[in-house]
Amino acid sequence: MVSTCALALLISITLPGAASYPSGPPLSSCTDMFPVGHGSNAQNANGSQPPFSITVNSTVYHANDVIQVNLSSTQPWFFEGVFIQARSANCSNPMKDSPIGTFRTIVGEKLLSPINCLEKASSAIAHNQELNLTNIMFYWIAPSGSVGDVYLRGTFARNKALFWTNVFSGYIADASLTNLTKERCTPPAMTSQKTGNGNTLVISLSAIFLSLLFSFL
Repeated sequence: MVSTCALALLISITLPGAASYPSGPPLSSCTDMFPVGHGSNAQNANGSQPPFSITVNSTVYHANDVIQVNLSSTQPWFFEGVFIQARSANCSNPMKDSPIGTFRTIVGEKLLSPINCLEKASSAIAHNQELNLTNIMFYWIAPSGSVGDVYLRGTFARNKALFWTNVFSGYIADASLTNLTKERCTPPAMTSQKTGNGNTLVISLSAIFLSLLFSFL
């Protein structure tokens, strides 16, 4: 029979670990918001619908408005890593991949911290440690000038191997624009097929685990 120590060691080798960046995403991922350090493809690439959502308490913003944002999950899922930005809903905007506005956490927040993406202070918000949560709330502060309609874009990590990119909120309309001056398009779907041999690695380690397991029987 397999000893308890040997079995525990083999399981610890084969099972995917927690988020690759437990203290938050690297600034190098600020543009595509893809967690390359995880070594896996996003679950979106497999046609999996994200069990997470981004909701806001207002569908319209004025200059410097403070809008409440809620992140939530479908039970029994939880998230231990998140990365959120606001982006332009105008796909012809040359700055459509740049973060808009700023973020602020609630008093006593333990999981999230604003971060400076593309040298813009507090222009994104992300986890700063690993906590298993099913919902969380924070604030997005609109810019002082008109930038057009926006939406929030997020990446959610359940663990190192399971994560979803391109999770979107509904649109937040710029109150200074009329319907005749709006330019809005569906958020472009970033490819989730980033290179990374994480899936192959897990399969290979699983095969090693099974071989060793049977060798002990």
